Amino acid sequence: MRRYSFPAFLSLFLLLGILGFCSLTSCTSGEAEEDTSESTSSFAERELNMTVFGTTPDGQEATLYTLTNKNGMAVSISNYGGIITSIVTPDKNGEMGDVVLGFDSVKDYIPNLSYIGAAIGRYANRIAGARFILAGEEGYPGTLTTTITYTVAADNSLRLDYSATTDEEPPVNLTNYSCFNLPAGKAKDIYKHVVQINAGSYTPVNERQIPTGEVASVKGTLLDLTALTPLDRYIHHIPGGVLDHNYVRRGGKEDTALAAVIYEPESGRVLEVYTTQPGIQLYTGNFLDGSLTGRNGQRYTRHYALYLETQHFPVAPNQQGFPNPILQPGETYTETTIYKFSVRNDTPEPYNGVEDEQTGQVPI
Repeated sequence: MRRYSFPAFLSLFLLLGILGFCSLTSCTSGEAEEDTSESTSSFAERELNMTVFGTTPDGQEATLYTLTNKNGMAVSISNYGGIITSIVTPDKNGEMGDVVLGFDSVKDYIPNLSYIGAAIGRYANRIAGARFILAGEEGYPGTLTTTITYTVAADNSLRLDYSATTDEEPPVNLTNYSCFNLPAGKAKDIYKHVVQINAGSYTPVNERQIPTGEVASVKGTLLDLTALTPLDRYIHHIPGGVLDHNYVRRGGKEDTALAAVIYEPESGRVLEVYTTQPGIQLYTGNFLDGSLTGRNGQRYTRHYALYLETQHFPVAPNQQGFPNPILQPGETYTETTIYKFSVRNDTPEPYNGVEDEQTGQVPI
């Protein structure tokens, strides 16, 4: 089981908002008193649907919000944990399918020991020894007020905008733990996925998967994914088949830059990940052991899904050479991640290792 140093997801209460295309805002600051019976709101071929998502063990009724664009792409988010429970997109034949792991009711997420689909915080990923030099609530100082806005756009993208403020000086690192299987459950593993990470370096780890503080080049290593790389010709060369590493994204802090591309040839689905975060963790479901049964009776087994966690670096509070994750009073933490879906019918040529001289981006 993957380990997180502190409580791994926020029990977020969703405050409904229509922002831009079709958006949903989740917030830690209070609980919205809403009618959770089924209802629908339509805005220029964009739709927001609210349904009851079951009852928690303490008797609270959970709500499921589904955002749908004019193309039929639909994203479902629960007000329990801000969990993304479903992302339905078309394949190359126009057949719709759910490309993330999920369950049919809130009760199946309690406890969510694999953190499937959850909003992760206060500090995502690892902090060695669960210790750093500050102290306070849950080991963190101060009150952190967090907002996540989910937006489904007409170009079949899901945008997550994170913001947070504080009255002390906590480390902050928010992400989402959606687990992608692009053939929508029609394949038993991810080996046919083709992966490219827009990163020339990564953060090496010790035997406990804790970053050492070094930033190293991927060139000449098994972690070099700057070329389009089929996982079935790659993952079996990694010791133990364990791919669980933080890559250092190319691009500046203010850029919502391309971080990763995933392509699955049989479905034709393509997932592009853009983010302002400095890192992206690629994880290949190494510890899914078949004990979880998800939607449509699908058992979640080893290497069944890909995880792409946009983030600040693990252990950054204890590594002075890593980007600073400490949020100061009066400042606002802001990060954006975009998951953009499309389709293609061809098999892409491997990236030849030459960057575009004008943009500095890896050509896809």
